[in-house]
Amino acid sequence: MILAGGLSRRMQGHDKALVQLKGRPLLGHVLARLEPQVSELAVNFNGAPDRLSGLRLPVCPDTLPGHPGPLAGVLTAMDWAAGLGAERVFTVATDTPFLPGDFVPRLLLAAEDCEGPVLAASRDGQGALRAHPTCGLWPVTLRGPLRRALDDGQRRMMGWAEAQGACLAEFAAPGIDPFFNVNTPEDLARAEALLAGV
Repeated sequence: MILAGGLSRRMQGHDKALVQLKGRPLLGHVLARLEPQVSELAVNFNGAPDRLSGLRLPVCPDTLPGHPGPLAGVLTAMDWAAGLGAERVFTVATDTPFLPGDFVPRLLLAAEDCEGPVLAASRDGQGALRAHPTCGLWPVTLRGPLRRALDDGQRRMMGWAEAQGACLAEFAAPGIDPFFNVNTPEDLARAEALLAGV
């Protein structure tokens, strides 16, 4: 499930999924990297679904009202995956155009030794390991606890994931963090430069 349900406040209100990067929407970059790695794919999107009609993918709005944040997108992903009979579901953020080509197999490998969620992680410029909780693998059995946590006001992805026994799958970041987020117009300009090899 590609998480594209946010309000994009730092992107001047534009739907981040549809913001153009090198002539293609951000969502298109993520799709190109993710499609070869999975058998089923959907988009968590709270805007008018016809805006994504060209994708020919299921569009799943949050199952909870009021835009409660990315954890609600994870719950939507879990509900969608449960409907397909899946035991786990991957999530990625729509603003990660440099998603690794081995994202899915690496998280599946890490899941062999982890009963909870598996979150992607990379090292920052100072060498500290940083988790990226929007990019993870989630057991569908957690959807009941997640729904209750959201009903109780939980909004912090990392805090909730850690409480469920989350593990980290580290990805190397030579030159660019593969989970670099395009949150602002400045980030978009940096992503343009990175794609151009500047």
